[in-house]
Amino acid sequence: MKFRAERDSLVEALGAAGRAVASRLAMPVLAGLLVSVTNNDLVITGTDGDLSIKVELEVIGVENGSAVIPAKLANDIARSLEPGAVTIEASDESVSISAARSNFSLRTFRLLSFPRYKSPQNVNSASHQRRWPTPYVKWCVLLPMMMPAHC
Repeated sequence: MKFRAERDSLVEALGAAGRAVASRLAMPVLAGLLVSVTNNDLVITGTDGDLSIKVELEVIGVENGSAVIPAKLANDIARSLEPGAVTIEASDESVSISAARSNFSLRTFRLLSFPRYKSPQNVNSASHQRRWPTPYVKWCVLLPMMMPAHC
């Protein structure tokens, strides 16, 4: 997985999805965010097992793929970077976050350990859409153990 995004949009997306990340960990992987890139679409999902937040962001996708990255560290690193383009590249066991003169490397969580929920047919969800100056960010707050098909 590899993509480029603007720092400010990435910080907003990581922060929004990171709000759902567990503070008390039942499973270590719940301290991470599922980051998936398909073409030019980035989807970041955070969950604590009961509540999930999914954020969609338009990026420059270089290589499709998914990884589970440490939520707090990734957000702190993204915030500390200089404004401009940020490149994130993930392999099986690590993720690299770089911009301008900065380069950070983090270990990832096992992708298969991240919880996945089936999409029920009739689900109520709180959904909010907001237009940003450049990329488009959509986030959905998913109710416990439910993932709506339209999010």
